[in-house]
Amino acid sequence: MNLLQTVQNLENKTDEQRYDLIINFLEENEIKYQIHHYKTGKNIIIKTNEDDNSDKPYIGISSHFDVVPNSGGANDNATSIAVCLDILMRIKNELKQNSSFLENLAFDIRVFIFDEEERQLLGSRAYIMEFGRQEIRKGKIIGLINLEMLGQGDKLALWNLDDVDDNKQVGKVLETLEKTAK
Repeated sequence: MNLLQTVQNLENKTDEQRYDLIINFLEENEIKYQIHHYKTGKNIIIKTNEDDNSDKPYIGISSHFDVVPNSGGANDNATSIAVCLDILMRIKNELKQNSSFLENLAFDIRVFIFDEEERQLLGSRAYIMEFGRQEIRKGKIIGLINLEMLGQGDKLALWNLDDVDDNKQVGKVLETLEKTAK
């Protein structure tokens, strides 16, 4: 898959067209996904481990498919969608070579492609309200790598999760990343 081509395919599309392109990509590549419907939108969730009873925690990787009104949306956020889809393809290809690849990891991976992030983060907030807080309390989520505007070059931005209960481990991760970035 060509990242630039994916970005170009998503550019200047409506939110619904982007959603359809992502779903078509997942189905064409036989990548299982779930749709998280909430009051005003729908998120796409891809779990690398389909066993919901797995004891392994997961790391989330996220992007969003909605765009700022009157924007082509190439950088915000087609670049990040392209990387998320590429990660999924790399995992799929690695599994063809090594079927125990995911079993050997200490964690699972989930890819989230949120809706309505340009509307006050409605998609990710809906997920957190329905599932995320419980997952954090149970120690199921190690952290989230949110991919945003990857076409910006060599900039790194970190956000603290002040709204989340029990975020001591997340704070330590952020402190480490901030020290590394300096």
